[in-house]
Amino acid sequence: MSDQDHSSLWESLRRREGNWVQWGRAFHQLQQQGESSLAIFEETGFTPSQQNQILVAVQVFDSLEASVAAKYAHQGSDVLYELRLLPQNQRSRVADFIHHKSMTPTEAKEVVKAMKNLLLLPALPQGFTDHPGDALAYQAWKTAKETNDPTAKTRLIAKGLQYAHSESARQSIEDLLGNLVRPKAVSAPRLPFYRYESEENLPRLFPVVGKLPLPITAIETAPNISVIEPFGVAYGQGNCGWVAIPSYQVVKNCQDGIVVLGDTNSLKALVGEHLLPSHPEDLLLLIDRSQTVWTADQYVAVAKAGELALGWYDQAPTETIYGTLVLILRPKKYFDETASQELWSIDE
Repeated sequence: MSDQDHSSLWESLRRREGNWVQWGRAFHQLQQQGESSLAIFEETGFTPSQQNQILVAVQVFDSLEASVAAKYAHQGSDVLYELRLLPQNQRSRVADFIHHKSMTPTEAKEVVKAMKNLLLLPALPQGFTDHPGDALAYQAWKTAKETNDPTAKTRLIAKGLQYAHSESARQSIEDLLGNLVRPKAVSAPRLPFYRYESEENLPRLFPVVGKLPLPITAIETAPNISVIEPFGVAYGQGNCGWVAIPSYQVVKNCQDGIVVLGDTNSLKALVGEHLLPSHPEDLLLLIDRSQTVWTADQYVAVAKAGELALGWYDQAPTETIYGTLVLILRPKKYFDETASQELWSIDE
């Protein structure tokens, strides 16, 4: 390049002659001649960032179809700069769409992002094409579906309808609008599922044959029960009461149990006062009629004078054994609410 041509480039840039495309080509020529962007700034007033934007925009401009490039010949370098991230085969129609919609650089950046996201998908979303308008519409449709705020959802739907290119894309967005005005369907509530966490949560039912003192015939005539798993549903015959007992291990092992009600006073005569609590208390006695073999470490049910008796024997008794005492259940101990109202009794 001659010195005259070199000087002409500087002069045309100082006077802002020609259009931005010519400026970009001038920047490129000067840089090829060794001029730095800072030197160009000092001579022409174009900042390094302006030079870079125009240089990149010129590269995009040169990749456009002639009919589209002509629309940007006099202005739009800031818009074309945003198209640098798109493949060359997509730039012309996106640039044409942006020009047709008179979009700002910020809006152009949004179109480029929507196109890139759409092209990265393994397949086009149902109802949408790869047109730039449909790309924007799809982003609005997708965001609207994930938005619960009615105002924000309405704004996104309006945006999608504004840019939708294909009829199918418009229909997809109109469906969202229909869902917005349609009452939300009431979903069925969750089913109240619970699960037994421990075996003691699953109690067993036993027939209550009476209260001490009790004739021995009450044990002999007590009804048999059958239990159906897994919930321990009990079936039995006879006119008697029933009681549920937690499934302690001894209760689980009980094969033919019946319950006798009593208290500490009625039990003293049978087993001795020294083995019972000092204060009076109601008791529930579980007797397993299937255990009729004597052992030295258990209390057994026998008959004395025609009545039920419980006793311990250090050797096999001569009396008939009607069952073995496997459990004595004491009632739940409740906190004394009356005493709690007396503050002095707690302080002590």
